[in-house]
Amino acid sequence: MDIKIGTRTFLESEVANKHKRVDLYKKMIELAPNEPTDQERQDEAITKLRYMQFRERKSSSATLGFRIEAAQLPGVPIQKNFKQVRTRLQVRRALRHFCGTDKVCKQLAKRLRHIRDSVEASSFFACHEIVGSSVLLIHDGGTNSNNNKEIKVGAWLIDFAKCHRIEGGGRLTHRRPWDLGNHEDGYLIGLDNLMELLEGNEEEEEGNDENNNNNEERINLKFKGEKEINGK
Repeated sequence: MDIKIGTRTFLESEVANKHKRVDLYKKMIELAPNEPTDQERQDEAITKLRYMQFRERKSSSATLGFRIEAAQLPGVPIQKNFKQVRTRLQVRRALRHFCGTDKVCKQLAKRLRHIRDSVEASSFFACHEIVGSSVLLIHDGGTNSNNNKEIKVGAWLIDFAKCHRIEGGGRLTHRRPWDLGNHEDGYLIGLDNLMELLEGNEEEEEGNDENNNNNEERINLKFKGEKEINGK
């Protein structure tokens, strides 16, 4: 499973231009016709910053600090249809479906905790913004019912093409809210929440999810040849 980490997945340099663009406005209304403000409707144009933040909010990146990009189970094609997986409950169910068992979830969370602690202690991470990076999760025991089998799991940080050193000796927390110019990326927010959801209980998540009510839209999300992630 490929999981994009961070509350911000675009570079500050990508959104520094305040020029309003018609093409981005059109993309926005195609995805969410009710999203534009009255002023934006009058202008029929928005800045790239506005568009990128809108896109982050359409996924779990803005709220959880990570989003699922792709996943693959044995014997089925890679799946990339996770765009509507946004709430804590939906994300938890997707993670659980990929892991298969609580044992796999716990072991992956343990591995991620080690990574998180290493990132917090790293002088490299303290002075670099990490944008567009992912966590790659792998396991070999999610569908095996034999609890005595040794399950192998792995978690690695990948994709550092947009990693940049902060000029002027600045240091980042990777947890503070982002404002243009402070270079915060929410990287540790994402790792924290990913660990929490892997360690948590699905029934507890369902009870705590503020979006979980009788009117919540059910996502018809499947791994080809597998049951629905949200299915009941």
